[in-house]
Amino acid sequence: MVANGDRSSARKEARADCATAIAFEAVAQQRPVKCERDGLAPVTIQRISWLLAKPYPMIGSIPLAQITPHEALAVLREIEATGACAACSAGCFAMV
Repeated sequence: MVANGDRSSARKEARADCATAIAFEAVAQQRPVKCERDGLAPVTIQRISWLLAKPYPMIGSIPLAQITPHEALAVLREIEATGACAACSAGCFAMV
């Protein structure tokens, strides 16, 4: 029989392996689907999709576990500099 602690450590390892393999873009594409399931308004879902698509060129292909805070901040600063999203300065990507 497997001890309870062994199961939880195995789950943690599986999650860590998954995070190292899954890129930001794959996870970001799942967010609007979840929002739709949760019953958010179509315009809200469209806006979330639009915002989450902005970082794809910079960090879209990077596995989640490898994205550094510096890279995330660089994405936000670049989007903010374009003027595309005034809310970015308030941390709109915290919803991800």
